[in-house]
Amino acid sequence: MTYIAMSSIFTLTMICGTIPTAHATASRLIATGWDSPTPARFRAELAEFEKWGCFDGTTIAPTLESGDVQAAIEPSTYSLQPAFVDGWCDVMPDTVRIVEGDEDAYLFNSEGEFNRAFTRLKLGAPEFVSPENREKLRVKYAVGHGIYLDAHVNPPTSNWYIDRLGGTSAQRLAENVASALRASDGFVWLYGERAKWWPGGNPNSPMWPEKLQGAVEAIQQARDPIGFAKKILDQSKPEDNSLRNSDFKKLSADGKAEDWWTWEDERSHGKIGIEQNLACLSGVQNGVFGQNINVKPGESYAVRCRIRSIGRGFSCISIGWKTTEGKWTAQNARYHFAPIGKADRDGWREALGWVRVPWEAGQMIFMLSTQGQNTEDDRAWFDKCQAVFF
Repeated sequence: MTYIAMSSIFTLTMICGTIPTAHATASRLIATGWDSPTPARFRAELAEFEKWGCFDGTTIAPTLESGDVQAAIEPSTYSLQPAFVDGWCDVMPDTVRIVEGDEDAYLFNSEGEFNRAFTRLKLGAPEFVSPENREKLRVKYAVGHGIYLDAHVNPPTSNWYIDRLGGTSAQRLAENVASALRASDGFVWLYGERAKWWPGGNPNSPMWPEKLQGAVEAIQQARDPIGFAKKILDQSKPEDNSLRNSDFKKLSADGKAEDWWTWEDERSHGKIGIEQNLACLSGVQNGVFGQNINVKPGESYAVRCRIRSIGRGFSCISIGWKTTEGKWTAQNARYHFAPIGKADRDGWREALGWVRVPWEAGQMIFMLSTQGQNTEDDRAWFDKCQAVFF
């Protein structure tokens, strides 16, 4: 498969790619760029990159909400770009795919901006080519985004500045790369001028991990969220767990788990309780074990539990948010982590991931959720729950 991308290769320093699958946890990372220490090293990096794809060209972006598109783009620097791509569509074989690099995303700083750009590019680009090539372009056309590293370290006085939103530069980088990956067809590239990724070259140029503290970890966090969360959780100590009574051993006089509450939809008539120090839900159409954790906006937490189930039903970790006063909020920032991987010999699988506290929240609602159980023979157990701040 050959890939032709619509962002200039001479500005490229790093490419992150993720090909979505049912259980994908990591994305491919290929680094190249003109700050490689030697021509031989660059050729080696580029050769590895070209095994995956070939990037060339510039940006196509919808420039008009309505009216004559051709007239609108005529004065543009890239006014010949649509005709150029139209020519590609005339002759390209089935092995070619066109990838939009979206250089306009350099100052994006929210999930909504990346989502809107993906929609506009995906739906609008075919309108730039001749009618007979539009269906071909729809099939061949993929969307990625560009991340400008300098904007994450520049001062507020710079025209190329991304607001840290109360957090660190690394936190914003992790959020923006993660948002870009989610709103893409698997391609995100990083560009920076104020530092380098490889030793050598200009001795006065710092390395990016020095210029932007935590840059490497931020990229890892975004492109392999499951692996990143697992590392945080595996390295944590018991006292790092923000959940109280996480092993369900402390019970009240009536046998309920202390520090935990339960909820069940009024149309659901199952059983929710403790069974041999395990949270157990059976015959539950919609219900949860839950615990409220006081948090601060912008904080990050890795969460995990083990889940074992038999019969029908779907079980996962659900993360919701409330204000400090206890009102539900940030409904579009809820998380659901389902079990992954193969079950062990006793039927247990892990559900895990990481979450960022939205700015309107003061409480994280950690829920062990089950839906779709029809009878008491449909059962789910939860164990070893964690919520670790990092």
